[in-house]
Amino acid sequence: MKFLHTSDLHIGKKLDGITRLDEQREVLGEIVSIARERGVDAVIISGDVFDTFVPSADAEAAFYDFAAELSDKKRAVIVISGNHDDEDRLFASGVLALKNGIFFCGRDNAFPKMQVGNVKIIDSGRYFIELSDGKDVPLHRTKQKVMNIFVIAVIMAFFIGEVFLLDMYYKKKYKTGADSNVAPVKADAANPIQNVLPTVIRVVVSEDINKLADYKSELADL
Repeated sequence: MKFLHTSDLHIGKKLDGITRLDEQREVLGEIVSIARERGVDAVIISGDVFDTFVPSADAEAAFYDFAAELSDKKRAVIVISGNHDDEDRLFASGVLALKNGIFFCGRDNAFPKMQVGNVKIIDSGRYFIELSDGKDVPLHRTKQKVMNIFVIAVIMAFFIGEVFLLDMYYKKKYKTGADSNVAPVKADAANPIQNVLPTVIRVVVSEDINKLADYKSELADL
């Protein structure tokens, strides 16, 4: 999926009282040309669409013409308000914009699951919108699931390896038996972990080897 990002358009801004709207329209036209030439799938406009909370009618017309031309119902256009924008005012045309593939993303998102060009809207909510490349399963979700499984497998392998290494170390260092300071642990061939964990736990709860045997009865009740 190919994205184009722009921000801080400040449409309607004046310098020393002189309007720059004609120049701004030229720049907006260049953005449309870039999106078309590069085969952009989605455009993100992140804030400060206008220069003031109450832009002029000409400034609003310039933006809405630009957004409609940019989308052309072939690419998704996601608009986020900035600190120069009045979110309620900017998003007032949200229903009409939605029909043209323009999504005003703010605090009250409730976009229908739909497709604009190669982009599919699969979820939305407060201040977020989730896109996919039009396939049933978003690529990032599949990759994330595989990565999660891999990380969990590595952690489990590390933990199990550490447990068995500790068990072997302490059994070798403090041999169980009549002349030992450590009470013997009953082995369970069907469940080797049950034989391993008590040894490790007793080592953790006390640094005094003479007190380890005192925990045997307490651990047995757990």
